[in-house]
Amino acid sequence: MRQSPEIVKVRDPGNRTYRDEPASERAKLEWEYAIMGENAYRDHWTKEKPVASPQLSLVAVPIEQVATECVANSDEPLPLPGWFRWADFPEEDPALESDSNKQQLFFVVWQKGIPGEIVAIVFRGTVPSKWQTWVADFRWLIPLHEDQYTVAAENLAKDFAIEVGKRIANGSLLKEVQLAAVGHSLGGGLAQEFAYALPDKPNIPRITKVYAFDPSPITGFHSVPSAQRDINTRSLEIYRIFEHGEILAYVRLLASYLIPPSATDPAISEIRYNFDSSLDGVVNHSMAILACGIVKAAARK
Repeated sequence: MRQSPEIVKVRDPGNRTYRDEPASERAKLEWEYAIMGENAYRDHWTKEKPVASPQLSLVAVPIEQVATECVANSDEPLPLPGWFRWADFPEEDPALESDSNKQQLFFVVWQKGIPGEIVAIVFRGTVPSKWQTWVADFRWLIPLHEDQYTVAAENLAKDFAIEVGKRIANGSLLKEVQLAAVGHSLGGGLAQEFAYALPDKPNIPRITKVYAFDPSPITGFHSVPSAQRDINTRSLEIYRIFEHGEILAYVRLLASYLIPPSATDPAISEIRYNFDSSLDGVVNHSMAILACGIVKAAARK
């Protein structure tokens, strides 16, 4: 409980103990993905279409300005300079859109640069008013059913790989584009499963990084065929980033005694911030608090 907000605790892959690192330095690696994780709760498909020209999103904005505009109790999407959203995915697959709506699976895709040098697919977490998200949260207790994990690992992973291939072919993405998966809470679990499940297609890069904020202990690891999963976990880096005292941290701690975090393929790191002094595990599970804390830390000199 004495962890300073100026310090982040980092548990490197394969280690059992944390080391200290300046929060301002670590946050510079994660702030953009933290904004994506929070914006997944503030964005809507219908609200965002049609979108303005991607060029408008690429205007340089100082991170200090982004930090000033990062308000935890706002409903407006946070600014994400240098990135823009794909406005036309998954429109070409009505079945995917239908299944996503049925399961209340919300995801968006962000691209950095033109042509794209990084593409991140981002998943929304639990929404208390949506019972489908609770079904996904408790999938361990409900065998043999379809839920958000099913749609993400099957329909969405297939369509995403096809779309990435098309955009590499037409030059809107670099051939060496880096792929990432991002999410908070349930969304963090979905992001990990999605990385395991991407189809093995020629000339389609693998997801190399997962940014899972306050993540669910359910990752869908054993829901993906082992041969497919083994290909996707090679050199995969997973960052489980969380606020000290958030409620799922204790669940993940218990799970880690049964299945220790992997040291390689995938390499799993744990990053613990302490921005909020509340002792309430539900309050500390807020993506908004974590995102704005990371952004403000990254803005510090």
